[in-house]
Amino acid sequence: MTGIKLCGFQTVEDVRMATRLPIESIGFVMVPGRRRTVSLDHLPEMLSAVPAGIKKVAVLKDASLVDAVAWQTRYSFDVLQLHGTESPAYCETLKKMVGVSLCKVFDASARPVSEAGLSEYAPWIDCILLDSAQGGSGKSFNWTGIPQWQKAAKAYGLPVWVAGGLHPDNVGALIRRYGPDGVDVSSGIETDGRKDGLLINRFVERVMASGDEEERGGGTEGVLEIR
Repeated sequence: MTGIKLCGFQTVEDVRMATRLPIESIGFVMVPGRRRTVSLDHLPEMLSAVPAGIKKVAVLKDASLVDAVAWQTRYSFDVLQLHGTESPAYCETLKKMVGVSLCKVFDASARPVSEAGLSEYAPWIDCILLDSAQGGSGKSFNWTGIPQWQKAAKAYGLPVWVAGGLHPDNVGALIRRYGPDGVDVSSGIETDGRKDGLLINRFVERVMASGDEEERGGGTEGVLEIR
């Protein structure tokens, strides 16, 4: 079954709505100055509303080690998602300091990484997330490079998740054609910049239906690629 991460939550009401669904994780943007940056005053209440079994993910971008460790110590996230230019050495240090899962985001619009290119990251990260160059923008990328990323990640047993411009009307095509381990969405479940319960439900339904079809060996005729 394809994992589902819903991201960019800012209210406890939206968290409660989303976590009633069969999702794997829920994300909170800790990057200062972004439209979806979470209020640290409201974050504890939102985190407490997440049921056991759903992973709480902090989205970071080139945060200092001091800040990353402080946030993890205070809020006890299950996963730290690194959206910036964090080096293998940064990942190593952070992993040793906090001991939680790290998900490293890679620009999927760039040339697909090789096994050698992942070798320095592999001991310290637990997941790869492919996103467009403008992560969090809702922009998609050319999906045809996904298999090369999957091949490189498989050598190290790393799951590959996909983000970037996903929404209820294209996520099924992605899953049927490329079978990612998980999908990550934020803007694709919003209307006028606010989380939309109908879109959230539809997105989760499409993921689950496509995953079931993939397990049954369903075909992909007529599937269009997002470029």
